[in-house]
Amino acid sequence: MRTAIVTPPAAEPITLAEAKNHCRVDGTFDDAHITRLITAARRLAEKEISRSFVTQTWRLFLDAFPYGGGYYSRSIREAGIGSANWLPGRTVPLEIPNPPL
Repeated sequence: MRTAIVTPPAAEPITLAEAKNHCRVDGTFDDAHITRLITAARRLAEKEISRSFVTQTWRLFLDAFPYGGGYYSRSIREAGIGSANWLPGRTVPLEIPNPPL
């Protein structure tokens, strides 16, 4: 399973002004650096708890559909009941990362 971001967040959870106020920074010399730190902190926190803080779009790539086992039913096949020859085994949940959805 692999994920890729399609649409990144439009805004960060906190603003540059809020971060500068918290750090007691005046002036604009460090604005670019503080903005990168805000983004890095959000990404790290999202990765640690496997959740998204702000609206964003992700794409999920699976190598195969989750398989829980099963078997072919010879009696169904011999009875000619449609093409439903496969009886599923136990169900396997499809786990989707980065909630909330």
